[in-house]
Amino acid sequence: PLQVNLPLYVTLINSDIKVANTSTHIDSLPINLTLSGSLNNPSVKIDAGDFLQNAIKSGVQQQLKNKVENGLKNQLKGLF
Repeated sequence: PLQVNLPLYVTLINSDIKVANTSTHIDSLPINLTLSGSLNNPSVKIDAGDFLQNAIKSGVQQQLKNKVENGLKNQLKGLF
């Protein structure tokens, strides 16, 4: 049977994720996968360390973005 060993680069867009009992919404989360084995029965492996690092970074960026947007909205309310 034909064997494969392919890196795949996937991006979750506009998703909710939960890591360590903490849920957060993210706009974009890159995930590095490896597709390996036979084409009849391939396996998919996730680089867990890379995934967690990207998830944390994406979640923190989204939370900061939300705080800035909410702060600006609150400040602009008083002007109009």
